[in-house]
Amino acid sequence: MTVEIVRVDQSLRNAGLILPEWILKGHSNLALPDEADIVVPTALQNYPLGAQLKMNGKLYRYSKAGAAMLTGTGFLKVNSIIVAGKVGNSLNSGYEGAIYADAAVGATELKITDTAAVKNEYEGARLVIGNDTLNTFIEHRVVGNDVSTGVYTVIKIAPPGLQFAVTTTNSTLGISLNPYYRVKSGLVIGCVWYSAIGMARFPVADGYFFWLQTAGPCGGTGASTWPGQTGSQRDVMANTDGSLIGLAAATTYYQRIGFLLSGSASDYGTTFINLQLDQ
Repeated sequence: MTVEIVRVDQSLRNAGLILPEWILKGHSNLALPDEADIVVPTALQNYPLGAQLKMNGKLYRYSKAGAAMLTGTGFLKVNSIIVAGKVGNSLNSGYEGAIYADAAVGATELKITDTAAVKNEYEGARLVIGNDTLNTFIEHRVVGNDVSTGVYTVIKIAPPGLQFAVTTTNSTLGISLNPYYRVKSGLVIGCVWYSAIGMARFPVADGYFFWLQTAGPCGGTGASTWPGQTGSQRDVMANTDGSLIGLAAATTYYQRIGFLLSGSASDYGTTFINLQLDQ
């Protein structure tokens, strides 16, 4: 008997798209990508960075490649951004320090002394404002930013804006860029100083936008000793090169990324896993 298939109405599908409340104009796209779209990167940005997609029991995040990822597609992808306090405020790595100019309660625009930011580099970034006088550490999501003037950069947060006045002397700012803003291959830069954030098993050109799988059933490239070759150890770790390795073959300090879904044996491991890098 011939097998027949039908397409389920979108309202009944196990799928959904979650966008932030405030986003950049032009990115309010509510069209659900299909399975072909999931594996086709695009030069143009179609969704807000970090937008979450649930499809067929898997989770994805809308991401941007920070370098060409044309080979090693079975290796984990990492957030390549180093904290700004380490590399500096004008090196496209976030921000740490005082504000450039005072900002009043309710302000939705702030000036920071980033002298080299490109347009919307701070899209979806996490802003923490510390005020020792008020003993508060308030968080905001940065919606976007203007191009740096060469002296300062204007970043924009969502209404209702600042919860307290910020001055150049009473507050400190810490801004962590969106972890999906500059994704690179673990095979290229490793998983020693960078954290794995997902998997994408197709080539991605530098600067292109794509859907990065962050949770759910997934496969990858095994290390020399594959996950599942040691009894009772079902957790899967990120090897130093972004391949998948079992706990016994790694160390307790390796990043855990999920657990095995397949059965295995001492002479035959597997990389069929439940990826757990999102929720």
